[in-house]
Amino acid sequence: MAISHRPIPITGSEHAPAIPRGQRGSLLLVALLLVVLVAAIAVGAASLVGSGAATGADRVLGEKALFAAQSGILRISEGGLSCDEAPHGVGEGAWFYCTPPGDAGCGGDNRSRVRGWAGAEAEEDAPAVHHICVNLDAAGGTAPPSECAEEDPAWTCAFDDGDVPPGGGPGSDFENLYVAEDVTIQGGGNRTVEGEACFADGAEVNGKLTFEGNVYWETEENTSGGSSDYEACVYVAGELDDDLSSDDCDGESTLDAWCPHAGEGGSGWGYSD
Repeated sequence: MAISHRPIPITGSEHAPAIPRGQRGSLLLVALLLVVLVAAIAVGAASLVGSGAATGADRVLGEKALFAAQSGILRISEGGLSCDEAPHGVGEGAWFYCTPPGDAGCGGDNRSRVRGWAGAEAEEDAPAVHHICVNLDAAGGTAPPSECAEEDPAWTCAFDDGDVPPGGGPGSDFENLYVAEDVTIQGGGNRTVEGEACFADGAEVNGKLTFEGNVYWETEENTSGGSSDYEACVYVAGELDDDLSSDDCDGESTLDAWCPHAGEGGSGWGYSD
């Protein structure tokens, strides 16, 4: 019996069919493109991460500069420091100084400039700087007009509900009026405020009053028992209220202050931006 032998195919790489030259070039090009694409994605991701970190750092420095300026306003207005352009540190990595009105370039004769910065000890090297023009005599909130402390007879100042008794008719008018926080005063027939009227947060008029001068409500108008008559400009939370103001109010009688006093160019409540 004859035994036949079949050759067993050899599958080693040395016997694999050769890849055509053109096809090998295409595969090499595809591999190269994949490498370039992966590298581009990696570079883009790194750039986004770096950009986000830089933006976050800039935001933090900007906020620190603003807080430094605000801190300077509070410290100077409370009497702890002078407005003399001397630099002062605030926390870690922030500073401020104050320029008095004559050199501040803020407009008016009573506005100083407090400048805060962060990120460098010298202002000219700082990446973040913020300045605020401010009437330092008025900073710190709802302090009454200085005339109240001086007991100026031209100002009636109500610090309690009973400080201004009800009244009406001749002799019961006010030259200028200040009503402190959460205090209620009584209006009445033919009762008039001839000059400025300033109402702190929560102050109220119960009964009708006629306001011949400008009226300043620190946070909101608060009247009851009869609508008051406004014959000049009415400011609510520092903004001119056209609906309450008289028809000929042009809005130019105050400069970003809620309650001007101390004569022409006097201070007010809060500070402007």
